[in-house]
Amino acid sequence: MKIDAELKEMLDKLEFVQSGRAFKRWRASFMTKYESFLEQDNIDKAQLAYEKFGGSMTKFVKQVATVEKYETKGELSEEKYTVKGRMALSEMMKLMTDLIIELDDMLPSTGSMEKKRGFNKFHIGAVLIRDSFDEYGRLAACGDVLKHMREVSLEAVADKQILEEMDNYKAKLQKFCDVMADLGLYQVMMKCREFAEEEVDTLEDFLFVDLKTSGIGELSRTEVLASKALKAYTQDADGNDIFSESAVDEEPRDRIIKILLESPKLGLGFGKADNAFADEEVNVDASKIANMWGVTLKKTPKNEKGAEFIFIDQRTHAFGELSRKGCIEKELISVVKGNDGKDFLAEAEADFEERARLVEQIRELLELGVKAEKK
Repeated sequence: MKIDAELKEMLDKLEFVQSGRAFKRWRASFMTKYESFLEQDNIDKAQLAYEKFGGSMTKFVKQVATVEKYETKGELSEEKYTVKGRMALSEMMKLMTDLIIELDDMLPSTGSMEKKRGFNKFHIGAVLIRDSFDEYGRLAACGDVLKHMREVSLEAVADKQILEEMDNYKAKLQKFCDVMADLGLYQVMMKCREFAEEEVDTLEDFLFVDLKTSGIGELSRTEVLASKALKAYTQDADGNDIFSESAVDEEPRDRIIKILLESPKLGLGFGKADNAFADEEVNVDASKIANMWGVTLKKTPKNEKGAEFIFIDQRTHAFGELSRKGCIEKELISVVKGNDGKDFLAEAEADFEERARLVEQIRELLELGVKAEKK
């Protein structure tokens, strides 16, 4: 992983990802490349180990909450050390010990351990990224609670064995972070946690359709406007920006709609069109477009024929054409090569179900069903 130039370039760009939407796109592109080096069978085995660890983590989280309740009520103090509080603390230590053992098993550190488990740390790394490092989040949260309880009361009343196990837990949590750093995934982990709970306005981002690669995805409104790729010249009655790049006249609007409806590779039309984009040739030849549909997008100095880049504003349902080259230069989109050697956009939705959701969204926003019936 440290050797692959493309992965390294993606990791170098991670610090500039500033929104949950942008990170989601970055992660999808990164995982496509990252997992191409890994065997799916090994990832599946890592997934099973992770799920087992997650079950143990859930039990531990509940027990930590129980101990915290007794500590808050003053039943784990020098003044008052109840039987129930002591039993809860003892059960927490037992679960903590088991959890630490499972954590070690989940991060095999030797060749023999990898052979026995059927996966290595890179495989578990893939699973962790897919799950947004949720279990690390719970490990860290429990670590904070343990630290607080120890400082407030447990240092004075807990058995030496319990305190030592708490030290061990802290050390294992740090070891987990060190392993992620060795894999080159520490910053990925931090970004996953940063955006894990972020609430996203579903109307905030622009949708895009890339004719050249048949890519469909989302672009951050903040990033697009900051880059000046779209220029607002007025506002509507609701205060939404109206952009000069929007198709306003009937002719350019109809041309764009016709291309979106009749492209068999986009999956936006109805009837013969489908969404099995992964199984189709993605490079679109402009002359074939003209022959098949009898139409081309309005020629502008921005794009070559067959490389038109369409945007849809979810707030206003406005749509039009952006400069594909300009978007690449402004780093709003980036062209990468798949394992088959074909170009695709890193920002295009790679997950089939998510892409299908975007397809339905675009159909609804542009009323493609109504327009298809009128044809």
